[in-house]
Amino acid sequence: MEFRILGPVEVWDGTRQVPLGGAKPRALLAALLLEAGRAVPGERLVDAVWGDRPPGTARAVLQTYVSSLRRSLARAGLPAVIGSHRIGYLAEIPPGTLDLHVFERRVAEARTAAAAGRPEEAAGAYRAALALWRGPALGGTGEVLPQIDGRRLDELRLTVTGERIAAELETGRPDRLIGELTELAGRHPLHEVLRGHLMLALYRAGRQGDALAEYRRGAAALAAELGIDPGPELRRLHEAILRGDPALAGPGRAAPGRSPATGARPAPAPDAGSPRDAAAGREAAAGREAAAGRGSAAGRGAAQGAGPAVRPARPPARPAAAAAAPVRPAGDGQDIEHPGHAGHAAGAEDASRSTGEPRVAAPGHPGGRPHSAGHPDPAPGRTDSPAGRSDAISGRPDAGRSERPDRGEGRPVRPQQLPPAPFDFTGRGGERAALREALARPDASPICVISGAGGAGKSALALRVAHDVAGHYPDGQVHVELRGTADAVTPDAVLARLLRELGVPAAELPAGTEERVNRYRTLLAGRRVLVVLDDAAGETQVRPLLPGSAGCAVVVTSRSRLAGLAGSLLTDLGVLGTDAALELLGRIAGPDRVAAEPDGALRIIRQCGALPLAIRVAGARLAARRQWSVEYFTRRLADERHRLDELAVGDQEVRASIKLSYDLLSRPARRALRHLGWLGLPHFPAWVAAAALDTGDLEAERLLEQLVDASLADVDGMDPAGGVRYRLHDLIRLFAREQAEVEDVGDELRNGLRRVLGGWLWLLDRAGEAVPPGTPTLRAGSRHAVPVDPEVEDAVLAEPAGWIRAEEESLVVGAERAAAEDLDELAVELASAACASVLIFENNFVAWERIHDAALGAVRRTGNAAGEAALLAALGQVRMEQDRFVEAREHLGQALRRFRSAGDVRGESVVLALVGSVCREQGHLPEALRYLGLAEERWRGHDDPAVLAHVLRMTGSVLLERGELEPARSRLAEALELYRAAGSRRGEGLSWRTMALYHLAADDPAAAEDCAGRSLQIFTELGDRLLESYARRTWAKARLRRGDPAGAREPLEAVLALARSMDDRWGEALTLRTLGELCLATGGTAEAEAYLREAIERFEALRLPLYRARCLRDLAELHDARGEDRAAREVRAEAMEVFWRYGTREYAELAGTSPTG
Repeated sequence: MEFRILGPVEVWDGTRQVPLGGAKPRALLAALLLEAGRAVPGERLVDAVWGDRPPGTARAVLQTYVSSLRRSLARAGLPAVIGSHRIGYLAEIPPGTLDLHVFERRVAEARTAAAAGRPEEAAGAYRAALALWRGPALGGTGEVLPQIDGRRLDELRLTVTGERIAAELETGRPDRLIGELTELAGRHPLHEVLRGHLMLALYRAGRQGDALAEYRRGAAALAAELGIDPGPELRRLHEAILRGDPALAGPGRAAPGRSPATGARPAPAPDAGSPRDAAAGREAAAGREAAAGRGSAAGRGAAQGAGPAVRPARPPARPAAAAAAPVRPAGDGQDIEHPGHAGHAAGAEDASRSTGEPRVAAPGHPGGRPHSAGHPDPAPGRTDSPAGRSDAISGRPDAGRSERPDRGEGRPVRPQQLPPAPFDFTGRGGERAALREALARPDASPICVISGAGGAGKSALALRVAHDVAGHYPDGQVHVELRGTADAVTPDAVLARLLRELGVPAAELPAGTEERVNRYRTLLAGRRVLVVLDDAAGETQVRPLLPGSAGCAVVVTSRSRLAGLAGSLLTDLGVLGTDAALELLGRIAGPDRVAAEPDGALRIIRQCGALPLAIRVAGARLAARRQWSVEYFTRRLADERHRLDELAVGDQEVRASIKLSYDLLSRPARRALRHLGWLGLPHFPAWVAAAALDTGDLEAERLLEQLVDASLADVDGMDPAGGVRYRLHDLIRLFAREQAEVEDVGDELRNGLRRVLGGWLWLLDRAGEAVPPGTPTLRAGSRHAVPVDPEVEDAVLAEPAGWIRAEEESLVVGAERAAAEDLDELAVELASAACASVLIFENNFVAWERIHDAALGAVRRTGNAAGEAALLAALGQVRMEQDRFVEAREHLGQALRRFRSAGDVRGESVVLALVGSVCREQGHLPEALRYLGLAEERWRGHDDPAVLAHVLRMTGSVLLERGELEPARSRLAEALELYRAAGSRRGEGLSWRTMALYHLAADDPAAAEDCAGRSLQIFTELGDRLLESYARRTWAKARLRRGDPAGAREPLEAVLALARSMDDRWGEALTLRTLGELCLATGGTAEAEAYLREAIERFEALRLPLYRARCLRDLAELHDARGEDRAAREVRAEAMEVFWRYGTREYAELAGTSPTG
């Protein structure tokens, strides 16, 4: 069976094509195949079939198409290809049957060969991959799917074609490629990678003149179509051809290095530090290898020796202008950054980029369009420049000079260059006030740095504050875009422009940078000018632009923190607060829509991570589609794999904004971001990053600090183990995961996950050894544990409870990630550790369930029967902790049958003990004794004193319930000694508490208070809040029985509050009953009745009739105290019937007979 989407969508059964119906069923099948193995929401399938205009019956018609496809595939022998899922449908196909997957595998093989310096092998693998294509992708599916996913796939094909040609260029036969490249360049005239390949092939074939002519043709096409110059890589190649650079010679005649055509290495070195890299400037691996490929999946993969995942889950590549620096329209409101594209061919950045000078708004035109270099100033009254072009400076001394009467008359120029203040500026009240205060002081020369991630609203805040304080700077306000996230403008070029704008004639500009700095500072001396430097690359770029005397002020925005600027006021922008985020969403989407669906609006804020740019884009999409409800859009955003696709509208795109920062990172830092994003952890310490990256802790910290400095990671505080914790914003994490799937090898990513999980297992094992659980466990250490740094281990063991609380959320996500990657044994071990650890999760049942559900899915997919049995046992234990005893029995029963079938004696023995514990909690005392007796027989022969101690303690508890006090005391005493021998402090604490209950039953409250106090001390030392609360309740009950109700009340109320906060329904019910007893003892019958009736409701909900009956017995005493004899008799009789049925000591106490006879 073959599934084909790289061309017309087809399914083949051997030599027979399977009929699929018309375009819409094919589109549905193609949408499922693109996400094979993963559920696709119904809304997304509707979009794939009908686009923005679905019929009202779309969901019903979709089901019809699904049924039709299932019938066709079933007739071909594949009845289970399309499966149903709670959110939609999914395609489940055998491995290697989808041509896209085969294509990805072959491309990965080709890249591996290229990286290893085997171009012949790489070229062959590339050819084999490209041979799978039979035409434009997703053919025959109508108009919608090919416009989105089809274009992505076709762009991917073009990218891989470029990689194949790059490999073949290294085989030494350039003449064979010229014809094909000429045709490709003709069909894709704006594709600079292909143009570069053609130039290099011509040059190596001895046709230098033709190679130079090709450059002129490409430059002319870019200028005519987009109004821009070729990118720096193509320009460098042109210059190298002009001077006949020996490095351009073919294989065998030049040292290996970067391909000047693409900025890529056919065989990458481990790092990016070669002399030729330095000469070529910043790595261009994914930058401008194609003017049409920046930001696309294709562009990201081609030049970096990308890993095997070639999934086209990214937007289609943009035209050549995508190589532009960020465009910030005046008054954009929230630091909106996006690459330019064809629709902005005449935009503000295009012309300035080609010359390398900064964009500076024209003096005298506040908020107006900047003047264009090489063009005269607009006529009076006009604010636009010829052809809509922005200011651009060619580098000539007189370029861009604007003649003004004030300069001619020698009067000082007072530039008024601030773009308009953002009309919808929202939030940032504290930051705005602090900046205003600093800038409004007349005696200071403040340097205010505003840093933060792309899209955080840095430019918006800078402009808002600049307008706030503009009146304090009567000598002018200057606004310069430094393009730090693109090709950063040099200080020399900025100074040239600033000097001209401050009145220096072009002919008088100083020649050197130092002279320009001196002239600039001289002009500003004694004046009050505000300088706004937007999007700075770093301190080196900014320092020469700082005024030298008091009176002037500078506001700098940057994605880097610029902590090296001495004396600066640093403002680091995070995300918006909830109220401000909702206000911003309402201003854009409409306040009525936000008010009508407040819950949906809050979900959008969370899905956007409260990032202003993301909220703005989401609001714009809602505003553009009035037919969408807010709830509908939240469902579209819910799928993390496509969230960044949804957060794009027009020229505003979250993905592109993040990529600008990503491209500026060093290669190791980019890899770190990708791997950490792929892991998906919400937060993590440095040792986890070190494990993921297979590097040392110090190197991991250095890389993390680079990410923090670039505003791509945040410090999330310190954990109790003393380590700094880091966090990736949700949208940055999604971007990093996308990049990892394109650039990294899957095995490398999974090995990193194995190391991280192995480190956690190691620490959980060590914590378990330090604080044994005192309950039966299936595990005796983890086979996949990986030792961590001893310093980390020591810090964890010094504060194990606090460490696990800090790691809890990440442990859950890590287990889910392992399960998703079918690392089933690791998932099982982590789930088992969750049950075995006495400290983990503290009644966070949601976390427990997520880990176990994920692991159970993995073992069932992989057929791991032993793992399934262990997880069913663990799940039964979880359900017991949740007081869901019926479900606990069901899961434990399934586990018991599997262990017996497999002959696993330890597993069977553990489950027998757990079933006995459940029976005891339910009040089924004879059954509990039977199971516990079987468990005791098996454990008597094992060298595991802690497990035997648990069985004996539970047996003692059952005997205590039955009123058999002396046998109970004997078992409890033996259990206590075994726990001590095993070094289980937790088991010892549990035994002391059960001993306290024994003494209460024996009417010795003083001894009970002593035992409960010992238990309380142990659990307090262990930091186990839950069991500490149980010990405290028993201690309070002993105080009550000793005649001190006042001393018992406060601890009982604290225990009740904790039980409710931890969703401990069992503990809550027990405490309510004890408070009822206390109030009854003090004569507060009304309050006592309220507590007891609430306890009765809780025990009824838990389906525990024995404990309900005990509350009825107390209620009977309350009726006696009130003289309500009839009510007392009725309630007591109801309780007695239950005590008799369950055979408990209460029947003997009330009736004066033996409960067993």
